[in-house]
This record gives sequence, structure tokens and C-alpha cells, in this order.
Amino acid sequence: MTKELKQEYTLRITQANKTQLITILYEMILIYIDEAGDALTVDNRADYKMAIRKIQGCVNELMESLHLEYDLAQRLLQLYLFVNRELGQASVHYDMEHLEHVRMVIGELQKAYKKIEDQDTSG
Repeated sequence: MTKELKQEYTLRITQANKTQLITILYEMILIYIDEAGDALTVDNRADYKMAIRKIQGCVNELMESLHLEYDLAQRLLQLYLFVNRELGQASVHYDMEHLEHVRMVIGELQKAYKKIEDQDTSG
């Protein structure tokens, strides 16, 4: 992620409501998947592993934010655990197949959360 993009995300995070924060994390995961793909293209294993660690950090943040007393949170947890397993497989096998599974899940979640962002009136 470029310095400018980091600054943009920092600004967005400071102004975001709770739903927007989740959407931002999803966007960051998608960017890191692209970075992993770029690293794979040039056979840079160090950058590939770093991108996966960044994705895992975002997913861990998402899991920690869940309120597990709600059924929806339990379902999201299952998706995040699936994503973590796929990240582990991607790290071991050094390929994009598992990261594409992650992209599919996170992309769909991001679309859903994007639709409800404006309904969230939290600070």
C-alpha cells in the first residue's frame, strides 16, 4: 500500500462510523490480495508472505470486533475462520487460488456492508 493510500485510509478511518470501519477493512484486504498477486508475479516470496500477514491482521481485527451473542456474528465468525484457513493454505502453497477464495468471500461481504453504511448512525 502506498504512503498516499495509507494517508487516505487513515483519514477515512478517523471519520468512519462502525459499519464504514468494517468496509474499510474489507477494502484493505482486497488491496493486500492484489499486493500478494503482484509479489507472486515477480516471485517475491517475502512480499507475498508480508501481504498475507497484513490480510491476517485485518481478519483478526474483524473477528475481534464481533459481538458473538448475535447469530449474525456467529455466521461472520465462520466466514472469517474459513478466510483464515485459506490464508494458511495460500501461505503454504504460494499460490493465488486460495487468495481468490478469500477475495470472493470478502468482496461479497464488502458489497453487503457498503449497502448498509448509510443506515448506521453510530459515531
